[in-house]
Amino acid sequence: MNINKSFNVPKRLHTPEYLLAEAGSFANALAAGRWNNHSIQEVSQTSKIIEVIGDEFDTREIYGNEVINTVTLSFAGIKEFVPIDDEYIEVPSYVITGTIAQAITKDEIPENVLKEIIEEAHIEDHPLRKLLDKDDPQTSDLYLETFDDVEIERIQQGLYTIDYKGDFEDYVLRYFYTIDGDRVYEVFYTHSKNEITSIPTMLADGSEGEEKPIALNPLDEEAVEAEVLNIDASHEKLLDSRDIRELNEFSQLPKREHIRRVLGMISMISSGVVEPRKRPQA
Repeated sequence: MNINKSFNVPKRLHTPEYLLAEAGSFANALAAGRWNNHSIQEVSQTSKIIEVIGDEFDTREIYGNEVINTVTLSFAGIKEFVPIDDEYIEVPSYVITGTIAQAITKDEIPENVLKEIIEEAHIEDHPLRKLLDKDDPQTSDLYLETFDDVEIERIQQGLYTIDYKGDFEDYVLRYFYTIDGDRVYEVFYTHSKNEITSIPTMLADGSEGEEKPIALNPLDEEAVEAEVLNIDASHEKLLDSRDIRELNEFSQLPKREHIRRVLGMISMISSGVVEPRKRPQA
């Protein structure tokens, strides 16, 4: 399922004003028409869709089938006080999140990511090491073999924060990999920092790894090539991976495309919950 697919919203409405109106309309519906009331400070809605492989669908047996996609969409409206014209005024902001979790095999993990995961597998609490006898000597080949006994997911998550003007305070696209539900690697693009960052997730003391910027914007081909000269070989391979290509493309999308994507996400999560808002005529 593609949460970024096109919806029937005319291009002329891909504007901050219309985005704010759609978000406010949905928040108002969730608040039973009382979103403008000061006593209502927050509203939220989350929807989940699970796709499985199997001839018969039974929610009691859903995890007995092979889950191929889990799509989660979340919407939240939150009120806050911000300084406007020398006084603090209560205004709404909105957070829209879309997450797609895909079941994959180790062959679908980018080579550089697989290498970093295996390099960290010696850590005591690492999900790969948990499967092995601690008294036996462990090698990279042995860790690689254990991938046949674990569930692996590649998770894509897009998060947009919208202010009271309908502008983006920030947006983030991240990819991370999990083994039996434990996160073992992450790479993401943050618009506010204007960079792509990777995190080798697990360290010996159990804390998260240090964030490592990969390439700073503008992320055109010339800029990426210049950054490659200053990073190690493993990151050079990383720049060729599927995740980085997609993050690079995401970083260069025009604002109207981001607005279209958020409108689509709101349409999906509000479908069947509220009646579609009547759009203004040209």
